[in-house]
Amino acid sequence: MTGLTVGEFSRVSHLSIKTLRHYHEVGLLAPAEIAPDTGYRYYSLDQVPTAQVIRRLRNLEMPVADVKAVLSAEDVTTRNELISAHLARLETRLAQAQTAIESLRELRRGYVLRRLIRRVLTTLWRDDPTRTLSDLPMELIEHTLGHFRQLRDPYEVRTVLLDEERKFGVLLQRGRQVLSRSRFTGTLSDEDYRYLHDTHGLPRDLVVYLNTEQS
Repeated sequence: MTGLTVGEFSRVSHLSIKTLRHYHEVGLLAPAEIAPDTGYRYYSLDQVPTAQVIRRLRNLEMPVADVKAVLSAEDVTTRNELISAHLARLETRLAQAQTAIESLRELRRGYVLRRLIRRVLTTLWRDDPTRTLSDLPMELIEHTLGHFRQLRDPYEVRTVLLDEERKFGVLLQRGRQVLSRSRFTGTLSDEDYRYLHDTHGLPRDLVVYLNTEQS
């Protein structure tokens, strides 16, 4: 037998022996020859360009069936249409991934903003419990949005702030009721803090604040 052994072809094509065996089984890239007495597979140098095309398309996550269609295309137009269709699918998936990433960033920004608002409120109410975010002048909200180049309606932002204030007030009320139970008198353990957070949505810093408030 002449030609390259599967190990030699693996090295020149940069496809693993396992991958070459799989491609043979699915009919994507068959050996040029198979020794009838040993079953050893042999490839030719002429198959290297085809193997490289397969590797590039598979690296682009093109399904095996589509790769076979590209390789068997009767003309350049058909081949390019198949490749373009796959690239369009990749672009769609990329756009979806980018949307998902941006949504996660928005969630993170929302979480940070919520924590910031709550800290401002706890500080504000410590000095004067009657004060509220509605006391913020609209000009200050407009200036802040402009400074950070945010194209948001300041009245909408004010509505969000007041809604967060209302939710925080409800959370404080519930927290005071929970912490008034006999179980939570005295020094709290890490298990207590985990329970308060997981069951009642009370983060550790808020529990500390409420306990300080009560004392």
